[in-house]
Amino acid sequence: MSRRSLAHAICFPFAPCLLVFASACGVAAAADAGALDAGTDAPVPTDDARAIPDAGVDAPLPAGWSRGPDLPHPVQEIAGTVHDGAIVIAGGIDDGVAILDEVWRFDGTTWTPLPAMPAPRHHMMLVSTPGALYAIGGMQSLAFDPLDTVWRLPDGASAWETATPMPEPRAAAVAVYVGTEILVLAGQGRGGLSPDVLRYDLGTTWTRGAAIADTREHVAGFVRAGEVWVVAGRDFEPGMSTTAVSIYDPAANAWREGPSLAEVRGGHGASMLPDGRAMVTGGEIAGDVRDTIEILDPSGASWSFGVPLPTRRHGHVSLPLGGRLWVIGGADRPLFGAVDVVESLGVP
Repeated sequence: MSRRSLAHAICFPFAPCLLVFASACGVAAAADAGALDAGTDAPVPTDDARAIPDAGVDAPLPAGWSRGPDLPHPVQEIAGTVHDGAIVIAGGIDDGVAILDEVWRFDGTTWTPLPAMPAPRHHMMLVSTPGALYAIGGMQSLAFDPLDTVWRLPDGASAWETATPMPEPRAAAVAVYVGTEILVLAGQGRGGLSPDVLRYDLGTTWTRGAAIADTREHVAGFVRAGEVWVVAGRDFEPGMSTTAVSIYDPAANAWREGPSLAEVRGGHGASMLPDGRAMVTGGEIAGDVRDTIEILDPSGASWSFGVPLPTRRHGHVSLPLGGRLWVIGGADRPLFGAVDVVESLGVP
């Protein structure tokens, strides 16, 4: 596994900075089960400064949370997915502002390297399909130019192979596998935000789907009942983040509005939980990083606050595995500030 280094002194090509964008120890089962319960009397978090636990100190964690095995090294702006019974993460930017080509597999106990990508990437999308992983788009340098590349790693292969590129570049988007298709939604394209859904029927060609009305990037999302939920995001600047939730129905090729979040955020994580709820974690706003969590009720009608993250972060991934939600890497301050922290929450 190589770590591709870049000079630390870098001139950004535009004024708004694009970057500021995803072993369990014993915890009582009752605490795990209650950790997601956010009743109507739960206090609404504010944007005031909050203490950040020192990742190197055995400070008590909020109820239900446990510290997991650290990443091999700090990394933010990573892509992640659940594939073949494990979490896989790829690419990102490390604490030396080096852009990485690394790929790691996590089974809930151990981090194991997988074949490196053909080139480094950040703000990329990683998708699990039957029998293969796909690494889609992203950026290769701190010029923040999105790319159209698609790479495929068949299960058991020793190297990634080139797949059909997208019809246009995409980065900081949502990418999922639904039915027989990979869908890429929202995000940044060449010259600005990209509204069209890109649809790839595996082994054939890319086509375009209906445009999202509220274009944005640094989004997160998940699949719920065959539809894709695109959650929050921003128009390049953290101060232009939104609470909007947009839902895409691939069968109808149509969008509709979903229930808005309580807080604006971008560069956050979002995933479905085993019990039918969904969880949104962390993210960035203007001048700060969130530690808050919002949980979608099983009906899909509203969000409520859950127990906050022990370590605030943006540019991380949050994915379920083995009855826990794993929150991995990211940055604990605006812009660069990669951490190696892995924390998990028991989920029903």
